[in-house]
Amino acid sequence: EIDAWRKRQRCLPKSPMGKALGYMNDNWAGLTAFLDDPDLPLDNNPAERALRQLVLGRKNFMFNRSVEGARVTAILYSICVSCTLCGVDPKKYLSETIMRIRNGRGFQLPYAFANEHETFNLI
Repeated sequence: EIDAWRKRQRCLPKSPMGKALGYMNDNWAGLTAFLDDPDLPLDNNPAERALRQLVLGRKNFMFNRSVEGARVTAILYSICVSCTLCGVDPKKYLSETIMRIRNGRGFQLPYAFANEHETFNLI
């Protein structure tokens, strides 16, 4: 019904309604893709939440005293967000990873850690 309605509408292209309809027409395939593929989410909230972490991190990075300190902070932030996305407790991951490295067993990325500990839960 909405598809037929949008095709019938006539208004000035630069009016607010015209701009909205133009956007709808230009993006119709993407806006309705979830109807054809039930695996597609209705929204992009997980991506928005992931970006929010970067914004918060950026605010915190300005308090680093050096470029190297900011780099290390960014790496730790990235690791913690990756852990969260995989359903892994970042503290547990970091402590076990440090022990693995100390014992000469190398390290695992968070998704491999999650698989090994059966906590894999991608958001």
